[in-house]
Amino acid sequence: MNIENIQEIYALSPLQEGFLPETDFSQTEHCHQACYGVQGDLNIEHLQQTWQLVVDHYPLLRTCFVWKRVEQPLQIVQKHLKVTLETYDYRQLSETEQKTSIQQRLQNSLETGLDPAKAPLVRLNLCQTGAISYQLLC
Repeated sequence: MNIENIQEIYALSPLQEGFLPETDFSQTEHCHQACYGVQGDLNIEHLQQTWQLVVDHYPLLRTCFVWKRVEQPLQIVQKHLKVTLETYDYRQLSETEQKTSIQQRLQNSLETGLDPAKAPLVRLNLCQTGAISYQLLC
């Protein structure tokens, strides 16, 4: 982490401090996923820019946690964090294949887990399923 990109450093709350070191983030019960259907002429660049504005506005979305090899566990808010929106084109697949591919992508994301020491603690995937049909996976 670039020290010049640190906006704030906070101690963990007692609840966070008790929870974080004991948590196995490879376990799926610590992850929440959502899948949103989007219909219409979607401007993918604008969608990514909008997510970037949200991340820029909310420090929580730029926060990571440090608890290993430190005297006191900390949460670190970064000044800037680039949002990544992964895009996938499933238009050539049948409806059944699309559903299977989307479910597999969600499952792979769960199995990969998130590293709380690395922000952002969210993944964004956009799967195009038709000419004006998309699934946004978060």
